[in-house]
Amino acid sequence: MNRCEEVPTEVESWVDVPVLGVVPEVESPLTDEDTTAAYEEIVETLQLRNATDRTPPAYDDELLPTGIDTLDRRLGGGLAPGSVVALTAEPASQSEQLLYEATAPRGTLYLTTERSAANVRRAIETTSVETGNPTIRHVEGTTVLEEASEIIGKLPDGATLVVDLTDVLERHDRRAYVSFLNDLKDRMVETDGVAVLHCLDGPGRPENRTATIHAVDAVFDLRTTESGVETAVDHYLSVPKFRPESTFTETIELEFDGVAAMTLETKQDVD
Repeated sequence: MNRCEEVPTEVESWVDVPVLGVVPEVESPLTDEDTTAAYEEIVETLQLRNATDRTPPAYDDELLPTGIDTLDRRLGGGLAPGSVVALTAEPASQSEQLLYEATAPRGTLYLTTERSAANVRRAIETTSVETGNPTIRHVEGTTVLEEASEIIGKLPDGATLVVDLTDVLERHDRRAYVSFLNDLKDRMVETDGVAVLHCLDGPGRPENRTATIHAVDAVFDLRTTESGVETAVDHYLSVPKFRPESTFTETIELEFDGVAAMTLETKQDVD
């Protein structure tokens, strides 16, 4: 809507016609800061919608694939719409590959808090795993929670959200961060989407990690160990928390080779 400060009343009554934004009336619209900001916001909204506007499945009871085939098979197809998951891993692991795979099933918004958007884009374009074409946004600074919330608020239905890394958000005031987590969960339920929060373990782990683990619906924990055979490294994905199925006790062994193939071994815990 051009030359107005807010959406006109008659437009608000239109059915199934979303308004992307409003552009104020000014004397010099080509150079005025307010009009520039308005158009930039409209462009960002369009980019998010275009990147995530794939035909979504019917979400009544249908699960959403994570993109990790062996995990999806064990979960019966994927995660319930509205799920928020924490992927915990050591810094020297293949956890980023799992994030890239999560962009494949449907449109994805990828929020990066440490690496630049360009670096994330290059990593996704050069990885050997199957990926999608996510919208990548870099957020940082003292207002990172507010910036992230504003962008997440524009998510369309049926999208995937990846936050990499969540550590940066966790280092803010606990009350503000817990409020962010609650709003995030509400937004994923509203949009029938799935959120994956990438959390690094090790020295310097944020105190608010406990809030993250408590809030999420599932925790996927990736561990990397040396197998003792030459220089081979084994990767195991365990699920210590899974609200929909409290008896989930399996460990998934992931094999990353030249084509990032994955094999599944289940190891049942014995009481």
